[in-house]
Amino acid sequence: MMLRGIPFPASVLSTVPPQHMWGLETSILLPAFSNVSICGKSPFYPLEIKEALEELPAPRVLVSTPVHLRALLDSGLEWVAIERILCATAPLTVQLAGELEEALHTAVLEVFGCSESGILASRPITRQEQWDLADIFELDIIDGQARITGEHLPDAVYLQDVIQKLSTHEFRWLGRHQDMVNIAGKRASLADINRRLLDIEGVQDGVVFFPGEADSRLAAMVVAPGFTARRILDALRLQLDAVFLPRPLLMVERLPRAESGKLPKSALLELFAKSHRKRNDRCS
Repeated sequence: MMLRGIPFPASVLSTVPPQHMWGLETSILLPAFSNVSICGKSPFYPLEIKEALEELPAPRVLVSTPVHLRALLDSGLEWVAIERILCATAPLTVQLAGELEEALHTAVLEVFGCSESGILASRPITRQEQWDLADIFELDIIDGQARITGEHLPDAVYLQDVIQKLSTHEFRWLGRHQDMVNIAGKRASLADINRRLLDIEGVQDGVVFFPGEADSRLAAMVVAPGFTARRILDALRLQLDAVFLPRPLLMVERLPRAESGKLPKSALLELFAKSHRKRNDRCS
């Protein structure tokens, strides 16, 4: 089991370019080793994705990222039947997955992996919290660090993730080691804080982060048209200890995500600096 639930044969459309590991595995390797055909296009905008899907015969599989899927859902377009949606590159929220399944009458499969090993696990996120490890891998926890081995891997792969092993081929993802934050003697997972932010109704995109290495307070930038920073903070206050509330929380039109859906740190900090200056100028 690598990607559970994919219908074979199938037509696959990937919105992720093959330069990215997720795009490489699904648009180059998947058709090489499975009974699927791949669309030669790599569309970016919702209308382009819609038109590309309409050219493919059923059953259709869409490979994408949380950012692309949110834009797709918010576009208001009518969609042809999509048998499965495969999502990776960033944590997917249960809320977004549920909205996609309801609106598009599809099934969403979240995929977990890393560059060193490729796809490791998957889960139907709206139905289960735990991840199902692919049969070709073995997972061990050694001194608190997750180690992945497999006959096809030249060396063991040590993950930078905090993993709770539940059974031979099941685990729970708790965040990344570098995501564990300690503020005023209290610990939390940055990944969990971000998930809570993205789960707020009306939030289209957002990120919570430390704006500088010396900073001891979190900051955030949020895309939520029609919302104010105070409204977002009030929603977070119901879920988080006060020490983890991001200040400042800046409302922006969009985040500088790459084609893969990831947020380059340099672009993120540049936008934060500009947005922070604009807010200070308005207040002065």
